[in-house]
Amino acid sequence: MGGFVNRVRFVYLASSLALAIGYLGRFLLTVFVVVSLTIVLLYLINPDVSAVLAIVLLSIGLIVASLIYEVIMYIFSLRRGEVWSQVEREAGVPEGRIRGAYEVCLQVSSAGVYSHPFVARAAERANSSLKYVFPLSKPFDRRHMFLSLIAGAFVMLFVLFPSMISSTGGKVVSAYENLFLPQRAIFTIEPEGALLHRGDDLEVSVLLNKGSGFTPYIEVDRGLGEVERFGLKYGGKEKYTIKIEKIMEDTLYRGVLGNAKSGWYKARVVREPSLEYIRCEITEPAYAGTSPMVRKSMEGEIFCLSGSRLDIEADIGGDVEDVYIMHGESHIELKRDISGMWRGSVVLTNSGQFSLVARDILKKDNMLETAKITITPDNPPSIKLVSPKGRTDVATDLILTMSYSASDDYGISTIGVEYIVETTGDGGRFSLIGGGGNTQISGDVSFDLNRVDPLPGDTVLVRLYALDNDTVAGPKVSYSETVEVRIPDIVQFFRSVDGERDYLSMEEVLEEGEAISEMLTEIAQGMEERGEIDYESYSKMEEVIEREKNLRKRAEEILKGIDEMRQMGEEGYLSEETLYKLSKAQEMLEELIDEQTKRLLEEMQKIMEELPEEEVARAMREILENQEELNRRLDTMLKFLENVKVEMLLDSLKERLRRTIEEQKDITEGIKRAETERDIEFQSEQQEKVKRQYEEFLK
Repeated sequence: MGGFVNRVRFVYLASSLALAIGYLGRFLLTVFVVVSLTIVLLYLINPDVSAVLAIVLLSIGLIVASLIYEVIMYIFSLRRGEVWSQVEREAGVPEGRIRGAYEVCLQVSSAGVYSHPFVARAAERANSSLKYVFPLSKPFDRRHMFLSLIAGAFVMLFVLFPSMISSTGGKVVSAYENLFLPQRAIFTIEPEGALLHRGDDLEVSVLLNKGSGFTPYIEVDRGLGEVERFGLKYGGKEKYTIKIEKIMEDTLYRGVLGNAKSGWYKARVVREPSLEYIRCEITEPAYAGTSPMVRKSMEGEIFCLSGSRLDIEADIGGDVEDVYIMHGESHIELKRDISGMWRGSVVLTNSGQFSLVARDILKKDNMLETAKITITPDNPPSIKLVSPKGRTDVATDLILTMSYSASDDYGISTIGVEYIVETTGDGGRFSLIGGGGNTQISGDVSFDLNRVDPLPGDTVLVRLYALDNDTVAGPKVSYSETVEVRIPDIVQFFRSVDGERDYLSMEEVLEEGEAISEMLTEIAQGMEERGEIDYESYSKMEEVIEREKNLRKRAEEILKGIDEMRQMGEEGYLSEETLYKLSKAQEMLEELIDEQTKRLLEEMQKIMEELPEEEVARAMREILENQEELNRRLDTMLKFLENVKVEMLLDSLKERLRRTIEEQKDITEGIKRAETERDIEFQSEQQEKVKRQYEEFLK
């Protein structure tokens, strides 16, 4: 009997468990449908690949669980029937008799009708096994089953579903997180802010507490109006990492874990050092009879005597920590004053390459400018500039002629010129003539300033240099005085070489046209009085034709000047409105040249060669009318061009004013620095420069 009860107990316990699994599977399937529909709606609103992948994984898991449940239920249903049949066969009773007796025994025991010891013991044993055999048959057990199903639902929501989504690479559905995931995750982001060079990669690490259930990710704001999202890779020991490649601008980033978010951290891009302004001067000792030119650039080659001092003043932008001059293995540091300028001096004893280097706050060296400095021996040649001196204007052809005299015991090998464009700081040197080894030479040299590409209104600093023939100690160099050469402004470029004739002047053309009209009137009156064309009339007509040709030629010169000015204006020297008016003037003048003057010349030639005398008077009246019409149009053209010239002068004045303001700003800053340093000599120099610039502007 005991074996029988144990078998029955085992079979029904297994069957009950299988049935419970079936109920749980059906419940999970219902929850899955609801969750899936919710995620699909979220996906339609905000597509997320991770949501679709989570649905696929969950569907596969539930399908497999349902199949397993069906197989278990089928096996245990067969097994339960086989056990009852086997028990009844072993007892030798008809099929169904023991099962029915067992159920009756249970009923009798529960009712307490019989008190027979055997029946009581059997009923007690059956009753004690009742809760294990049929756990789903009582109302109390159904409540337990319902609570078990609720517990299973919570397990599915907070363990199964998040784990599946985490396995998709750390991306989760934010709506699901915010709804269900408690803010219990603790995570740390490293680094909390970073300094990078432009183009560097930023590696971010996230440290988690154990059991968070979600994989973190990083949100990145590059300042473009939208936030990028990056999944992190697990690196072991609760550490996740991500590399954000090529940070070009300041970037914000933060960590996100479920619905928990960190604050924004900033990755700042270090601003590279840049040279805004530099002033270089070679002093102590200077060459005899010369004054060194102040350079606005270190670039190029600098000649000086041993023991000379290179003074540098520089304004350097960016995140700069140190500035120094590098010469070979030597490093000479520059100091920053209270005005923010970097200053320093170097005593030059050796030739070689000198570099201005700025070190940023990440200890990276940035080479800003490089100069080749050549130390020349003592006793250099002597060279003097006879003319021009001080300040001078150059003609529109930009050819500067200089008179000089030079001497040296070893003989002069080369006479050349060194220049610096004051507005840009660009400089260089050109060899002009050979000295032929003569110990004394003098004469004139010409320097074509077109080679330095100046802008209209620029100032170019020019000085001559002389090299001697010392082949033992090496060639020595000496410099002349410095000359300030003013480049003509844009209007002056269109005046003739002698400075008297204006290419855009229509006055003499109009005067010539009026003179032609007077001659034609005089010829017409003479013909009417005499009634014929005599020799005097023919002579005057020939003179009129010649003067008309000259008028046409002068108009063509003006047209050429307008075209050249328009082309130069297109390079940015004139405003768009002035350029438009120049184009209109060009069209009007082309029409006058091609139509009016050409027709007049043809009509005059026709009178001289073809027309009979009786038609000459009528033709002369027509020519006179056409000439007067030409004069009226020339007068209109004159007024139009005068207005254009005024606007061009205003454009030129604006450009000069802009440059003057920039120069005044630099000079004012220099004066402030001088006041700070109590450098009276430097302050006087700057004030003198202000006065000179003001006088030049008023010219």
